[in-house]
Amino acid sequence: MKTKTWGYTIRVLLCAGALASGLTACSKREKVSAKSLIKNNTSTGPGKSFAISLPASNPFTSADTNLTLQGTCVTGASVEISGAHSELITCSTGVYSFILTQSTDGTFNYSLAHTLPDAGSTSTVPFQWIRDTTLPPTPTVTNPPISPVYTNTNGMIVSGACVAGNQVLISGDLSTTTPCAANGTYSAMVTAMLDNTYQLSVKQKNTLGKTSAPATVLWVRDTVAPSAVVLTDPVIDPVQNSLSTLVFSGSCEADAVVGITGDLTAQTACTTGTFNVSVSASTDGTYQLKIKQS
Repeated sequence: MKTKTWGYTIRVLLCAGALASGLTACSKREKVSAKSLIKNNTSTGPGKSFAISLPASNPFTSADTNLTLQGTCVTGASVEISGAHSELITCSTGVYSFILTQSTDGTFNYSLAHTLPDAGSTSTVPFQWIRDTTLPPTPTVTNPPISPVYTNTNGMIVSGACVAGNQVLISGDLSTTTPCAANGTYSAMVTAMLDNTYQLSVKQKNTLGKTSAPATVLWVRDTVAPSAVVLTDPVIDPVQNSLSTLVFSGSCEADAVVGITGDLTAQTACTTGTFNVSVSASTDGTYQLKIKQS
């Protein structure tokens, strides 16, 4: 896949302990931030950023022994789960996650409590997991390896593990069906001609006609270039110092990865619209670098 980027070309001169840089604009890139279409289970009290995003349904029925329960929260807030599982965590980077485990079939009830760090106000969300091992297990998704996944292509391969002989059903905004191979794997292509965020559910159906719980994939097809990375440091051209490390910072697009390539390399995630990344050189010389987000 060919990706487009927008960033800066950096000329770094390190000589006699001095480091200088010059900036010129470079090519555009293709990805914009996700427009999530997940309809979350939201809280019943204050704290509108508290919700369940996975699983996508509540109550949720599956044959699995382990279940990941995750969603959004306010960074720094405490998130506590009680009922059939008890655990207390602190919200980190706006996301919480619990691993629920049940070894027997049944209906298991949980309550999630979200307490803000300053005001002390608490929001609550109920969740119910129905474990039923007469259903097939939820298929795994190994490709794409992350969700949401961003591409500028018309098609994307969804693949993973399943039960040999079952049918794997992909539904949602796009749909297709493929058999689970004898080695317990599946692979299917989904296609889209328009830029959008596509929510997909991946299930498997056994020979008795019973269908598993879904694995969820978000595919962001985006071919439109956003605005350029804005570099705020260094602020002058050229910049000179006697250090072996140069730090670059500025604004970027949320969910992007800001990378430095060329004679020196580094990368960092764009967090809340800003980035901070450094490169190091141990010897005097001229270093040609490019900063981009993708």
